[in-house]
Amino acid sequence: MICFYQGNRKRWLKRNLEHLKRKSWTKEGEQNFKKFKDKLLNAPVVALPDSEKEFELYVYVKQSHAKGILVQEHGKTRWPVAYFSKPLARGWPHCLQNCAPTNLMVTEAQKLTMGEYLICSML
Repeated sequence: MICFYQGNRKRWLKRNLEHLKRKSWTKEGEQNFKKFKDKLLNAPVVALPDSEKEFELYVYVKQSHAKGILVQEHGKTRWPVAYFSKPLARGWPHCLQNCAPTNLMVTEAQKLTMGEYLICSML
């Protein structure tokens, strides 16, 4: 029974996907795709934290989640060291809506910074 099902599935896929053929791109489209692919493959990865340098934490809230990016300056650019995300409890008073996510992200960041000086910004 399983073999029969697998055979039918292959035929069904072939029949329904046959009309999808490879599209031909213009030269400009092909070049743009290659540039995009190279940027994705060469995207910066997180850097190792350096306790000699100052840490910066950027915090923002989106869809009831506190999100943070811990960055450090390496060379002339800032590189991400870590990304954080924590769900927030609903119903915080307005005065605490910015304090609570910042506190959560600072607590997470301190695990990597080991108590080093931290500059925090709310986005």
